[in-house]
Amino acid sequence: CSSDLQEQNQDMIDTFRDYITDTAVDNLQAALNISVEDSILEANSVILTIHGSYDKDILSIAEQLKQMVKAKLQVETVENTCLCDVAEKYNPYLIHLQRKHAVQISIAGAKVTIQGFLEYPIFATRDVTKLINRILQEERIKVEEAETSKAVRWVWYDQQGTEVYYSTKATAFIEHAWKRNMKKLDIIFNNKPYTIDFERMEEYSIGASESNRIARTEIGGAESDVPGVGDNKVDLVRVDEASEEFRKVIRTFYDTLEEYHSRIKIVKLEIGRA
Repeated sequence: CSSDLQEQNQDMIDTFRDYITDTAVDNLQAALNISVEDSILEANSVILTIHGSYDKDILSIAEQLKQMVKAKLQVETVENTCLCDVAEKYNPYLIHLQRKHAVQISIAGAKVTIQGFLEYPIFATRDVTKLINRILQEERIKVEEAETSKAVRWVWYDQQGTEVYYSTKATAFIEHAWKRNMKKLDIIFNNKPYTIDFERMEEYSIGASESNRIARTEIGGAESDVPGVGDNKVDLVRVDEASEEFRKVIRTFYDTLEEYHSRIKIVKLEIGRA
């Protein structure tokens, strides 16, 4: 009982230590972020002291300077609805752009406002536009991946023959290569290199030197282990050996292999119905 109690106490101590460590790291990161933001704000600010004999003159000069600075300030705007949901995610990159171009960037809904002097806001606008294009591209890829996962399923089989589904992203990537009639595809899984062989319908692990069978199944259709069959939507049907169709196919087949007649034996013939 004493040893069990000691183990429980030690587990509680370890858990508390991990909690304290994680909390300290989070607090430190938050403090660093605030410190960086404050430093950027101070670096972008100028304090100008005006000396004069009369308050009225000082206020007038200050107002004139403010109007002159305001007249030199350039403002650029970019709008896109994709920014509404991802603004927080890309906030560190926007802070980077502020420092890179010496501008101030703010987001309100789907609108990005960029303020600065000279041509700097124009340069920053180009990078913001690139960011928007990247976000839109990521959204398109997600839609394509979702549509692909609804239409087709790619699986691989482990050494025990257990069926394992590829991820949505991997399925879309493999399907894209399949439709391009590629023979092989190099791909990375868990930071390890693999090769997808579409002719042998195998997944080969380069590091482990192991091969696993793969298969493609159209959702609502039949499994396809033959490259191109599922893609071209060809159905295989058995042909009656006594039919004229069978004899025509055999005759054509033999005509292309005249020198090998003595070595060929027809075991089974299937005709594709497009």
